[in-house]
Amino acid sequence: MEKAELAGCVKASFNLGVAKHSGALGVMENKPAASQHYRNAAKAGHFEAMMHLGSMLFRGEGIPVDRVNGYEWMMKGANGSGQLNELLKKVDDNTLDAESRMQMAKMVATIQNSGIDLSGKLKPNER
Repeated sequence: MEKAELAGCVKASFNLGVAKHSGALGVMENKPAASQHYRNAAKAGHFEAMMHLGSMLFRGEGIPVDRVNGYEWMMKGANGSGQLNELLKKVDDNTLDAESRMQMAKMVATIQNSGIDLSGKLKPNER
């Protein structure tokens, strides 16, 4: 995967971030390195990487806490992918299918786990 990332494969950057973030696939956990892989993928436009990077920044997970940039990356990922607006429209239209519900739940969980409530404010214990 590292060779693919060096060759410019954005998905490889994201997958390396996931593996190093959680210590998956036999890769040793390394959160600072995971954040750099997510950052590489996020800068290349990978929306899920933006969400993960934002969450890590917001919580200071292996890197210094930066709630402003964390929040910005998460919102950029959620909004930029178009998925959030698309999913909200389906909620309004009452046409949200099972797959869309799972996508929305994943986005909401990522945002909530970061310490941000959905109004964009810090949770009381995160101030």
